Amino acid sequence: MLPAGLRPGSAAAAGGENVIRLKARSWRSVRAATSEGNRAMTPLRRRFSDDLKAAETADDACRVATLRLILATLADRDAQGAARGGGDGGERIGAGADDAGILDMLATMVRRRRDSIAEYERRGRRDLAAREAEEIAHIERYMPRPLDNAEIGRAVAAAIAESRAASLRDAGRAMAALKARYAGRMDFAAASRMVKTRLAGGA
Repeated sequence: MLPAGLRPGSAAAAGGENVIRLKARSWRSVRAATSEGNRAMTPLRRRFSDDLKAAETADDACRVATLRLILATLADRDAQGAARGGGDGGERIGAGADDAGILDMLATMVRRRRDSIAEYERRGRRDLAAREAEEIAHIERYMPRPLDNAEIGRAVAAAIAESRAASLRDAGRAMAALKARYAGRMDFAAASRMVKTRLAGGA
C-alpha cells in the first residue's frame, strides 16, 4: 500500500514501493508505539509489538514491513487523538485508540489494499498485486472473522430495534450501535444500505 498522496504508476511509486513501505513513517514513531513503558497497552498493541520482534528475528521482510506500517499508522492516530484532546501533555502515544478503534483502522487498511490490488491487476502488475495480497493476509491475522450478509442483516435488525430507530432520520443512531459492537467485523457500507432500506418505509 502506497502512502497517502502517491498513486500507483506515479514517478515516485514506479521505482520505490518497497523503500516507501519501510520508511513510510518515522521509525522513531514506531519505536514509541511499541515501547514497553507506554500506558494502555491493549491486547492488540501487545501482539503487534511481540509479533514485530518475532518477524524481525525470522527475517520475514513482508511481515516486518506490514507490522511497522500498522504501528506507524497507529502512532499517527494516537498523536492526532492527543492533539484533539487539548495537548495538555497528559496524553502520549500508546494511550490512544482501544482495540475496537484499532480493528476499524485495520479494516480500512485492508479495504485500501483491495482497491490497490484491483488497480494493479488492471495495469498488469501482478507482482505488486501479490504483495498487497500478502500484506492483507498479515493484517487479517489480527481481525476477527467478518460477518456474512445474513449475519449483517440480523445485526442491522437488532440495532434498529435496540436504538428505537423509526425513520431515515434515525439511521445514524442505528449505525452508531453497529460500529460500537462490530468494529473490524462488518462492512459498514453494506450495513448502512440495509439500515436505510429497512427505515425507508418509516421515513
